[in-house]
Amino acid sequence: MFNNNIDLYKMLSLADGVAGRESEVREIIKKSVDSTNLKTWQDNFGNFYVQTKYNNSKKIMICAHMDEVGFLVKHITEDGFIYMQPLGGWWGHVLLGQNVTITSRKSGEKFRGVIGTTPSKGYNPDRVIEPSAMYVDIGAENIDAIIAMGIQPGDMITPYTIPEKLLDNNYLLGKAWDDRVNCGVLVHVMNEISNLSLKHYDIVGVGTAQEEVGTRGAKIAAETICPDIAIVLDVATAKDTPGADIYKNRILGRGPGISLYDKTAISSLELTDTIIEIAKDNNIPFQYDMLAGGGTDAGVIHISNGGIPTAVLTLGVRYCHSGASIVHMGDVEKMIELILQVIIELDKCSM
Repeated sequence: MFNNNIDLYKMLSLADGVAGRESEVREIIKKSVDSTNLKTWQDNFGNFYVQTKYNNSKKIMICAHMDEVGFLVKHITEDGFIYMQPLGGWWGHVLLGQNVTITSRKSGEKFRGVIGTTPSKGYNPDRVIEPSAMYVDIGAENIDAIIAMGIQPGDMITPYTIPEKLLDNNYLLGKAWDDRVNCGVLVHVMNEISNLSLKHYDIVGVGTAQEEVGTRGAKIAAETICPDIAIVLDVATAKDTPGADIYKNRILGRGPGISLYDKTAISSLELTDTIIEIAKDNNIPFQYDMLAGGGTDAGVIHISNGGIPTAVLTLGVRYCHSGASIVHMGDVEKMIELILQVIIELDKCSM
């Protein structure tokens, strides 16, 4: 199913787009959806919308966030080193020595660099260095050379990782799978659903902005669309690696997760149980999920407009919130299959 679409996922992974700087991702989504059967637009906040043209009275909103965890240029030293402002959750252990890209917002030019590894004097090797104490080395002699390149405070810094298939071709390595893999899912779902004839629902796909810094775009999207039902697509850290957890969960290759709970939202029980039954009836593998340590766009969506029935579907990702993570394309395929079947069944019963 994905032989002809793997390039889309690679492009989405390669795109640089931290919170508030999602334009590269928006352009890929815009160019990848079927403009014949779908209408698209962007709001003032940076969310990107893709909607069917059925003109039905009800709406199902499907969200995947476009921003990745990354940094902004915070301070440039006189001798040419760049300190970073983290955007999203980072663990210092995964950063030292990593290659990064700095994108000049002035020119759009991209510059490669590395996060410096030389420890400060008196460094305690048992202590994890905070990301805000790290710097990027781009090989500049001084601050003047950096300014001459068009780099300034507020420019985005992102990991630099070339996406590629691993030993088993189903495993795809790349950066920003949180949540670019589901941006790809969203594109595929919208293109497929545009060829169907739904009687009760219009489907609105949303690439949300600024999820990693507080699910900000999703709040605006929910207020804009006023959906009758919302389905949020996100990722969660796989627990199938050595020492990841007491029990194995989010095992790559065993299907998407259907989340019942996270720290910011308890999924609609009626909607979630309906999705579970649809998965079972159609022999679509899935995994029960609960996100004990984080939240998704569902946190703001489900309490908007007097309350919106909301469900969360997840994809397990190894080494999430790092410069290189792994997703299983078989899970992606089953995620797409499940969403399409859910839409078809919901339209039949007009839930």
